[in-house]
Amino acid sequence: MDFISSRMFNKGKRIVVIQETKQNKVGESISSDFKEIMNDAVLLSIMIEHKIELHRVLSPKNVNTYRENFFQKSKEIMIKKN
Repeated sequence: MDFISSRMFNKGKRIVVIQETKQNKVGESISSDFKEIMNDAVLLSIMIEHKIELHRVLSPKNVNTYRENFFQKSKEIMIKKN
């Protein structure tokens, strides 16, 4: 899990540097970094909630079920918070 959270932190730092310096030497859009951070956050949340180890093999069906449940809960929270 440390690997995933470190990757999220590094992506976030990259976004901040690009926004502050207005220089993007690699040329990739920062929107892809935001998407990767969100996907990693979902992955970490699912792993923590279901006590899943980092290298455990999951069926695609289970992964989809976990993701759908996570996004449904997130949507409900966003609606409650306006």
